[in-house]
Amino acid sequence: MIAALAMVPAGMPAMAQTKPAAKAKATAPTGPYSLSLANKREIIAQVKDKLLDGESARWRWPKHVAQFGLYCGFVNAKNRMGAYTGFTPFMVLGGVGDGPKSTGQFKVFSATLATDDPSDSDTAVVNKMCADKGYDLSSIPPE
Repeated sequence: MIAALAMVPAGMPAMAQTKPAAKAKATAPTGPYSLSLANKREIIAQVKDKLLDGESARWRWPKHVAQFGLYCGFVNAKNRMGAYTGFTPFMVLGGVGDGPKSTGQFKVFSATLATDDPSDSDTAVVNKMCADKGYDLSSIPPE
């Protein structure tokens, strides 16, 4: 077996061999935190399509409870008569992919709006899932 020797000039330290840096993985924060502007844009793009007048939408962003999975917030948009109807809860399912083709960006997989009809099935789902994840839908956060 032949060993290769590196020649290092006198007075210069030998370079330490380093391994390539591993790709950083997203980790969940330990408590509630604010969404990034990019996360909000992704959510807005998905939810506003479900509104009659998505361009008129006003948004409220509670602290995000979990890194991956479910996010709940509030939206207020104009109705057919051109009047704002009040803040309505919404939920989105999404997250950050970690596969080999992942860009590391937050993506929304689905969005659901509650209505003002408590017997509506979407409203029941939004209220239950958000409450189960620790969101307080009885309190709309300030702007």
